[in-house]
Order: sequence, then C-alpha cells, then structure tokens
Amino acid sequence: MSNKQIVNLIEERLEKGKREYSEQLDVHDGRDWTQESLEEALDLAIYLTAEILKRKTIITKKYKYLCTAREIDRENDSYEIESVQRLNWGQVQNQVARKIIDKNTEQTDVYIDTCFELYGERVIGRYSNGHCSINKEENGYIRFNTMYFKND
Repeated sequence: MSNKQIVNLIEERLEKGKREYSEQLDVHDGRDWTQESLEEALDLAIYLTAEILKRKTIITKKYKYLCTAREIDRENDSYEIESVQRLNWGQVQNQVARKIIDKNTEQTDVYIDTCFELYGERVIGRYSNGHCSINKEENGYIRFNTMYFKND
C-alpha cells in the first residue's frame, strides 16, 4: 500500500466522521483523547477477536455427506465423508464406492440409496438412487465404468 493510499483512507475516515457528526474534528472540545484512544483500542481488540473466531469457524466447518449404500446383493451400510470443499454428487459416489471396494472386493456394483449433504449441522442437499460399477486394478486404481444419478 502506498503512502497516498494511506492518506486517502485517513481522509475518507475524516469525511465519514464529518457526515455522521455534522462537524469536523475539534481537538479542543474537552474530550480526553487518551481515554478515547484506550476505549477504541479495546473495541479494536473485540473486533479482531471476532474476526479470528469467524475465520476459525469457516476453516473448521466442513461439508458432510451421510450416505446409505450397498454392494449388489448385500445389506445397506452407512458411510460418512467429510470435506472442507463442497463435492459434486459424482465425487461423493466415487468416495463411497472407494470405501466399499477397499473392504474386500475386486469388482462390484455399488448402489447409493440415500445421501444427505450437510454444512456444519444444517442439511443443504439430498441425493438418491446412484449406481456405478467399479473395478480395482493391480495398482490399486479404481476405474468407474458407469454412473447415473437422480437428484431429489
């Protein structure tokens, strides 16, 4: 930031004060400027603390995907996926399928019956009736053959 920009910000702040209080700053108006400054510093500490808390909340708040899914001819099981970024439904299905195939199989069909998308504690989406066929190859890479989705 250049010195000119700093001076401009100070001038803008003085203009705002003039608009709000209908007068220019009078340094001889009887106020205790030290006390005013200390109180403003306390306010600043409060504002900065609030900003820190807000940023921590944003960083720690995650998207969660709570899914019921199954392999063909098997019972439904529950799966939870967390992400700091919002996933599209294909990404959710891929992650659920990876969890299923990593258990014990080389190839299977995966059906996702229901999946709720949450941000923090709030449900923000619902997904159902997804299917894909997956293969586990020798290098551990999983290939997804087909995918189709239905969003409610």
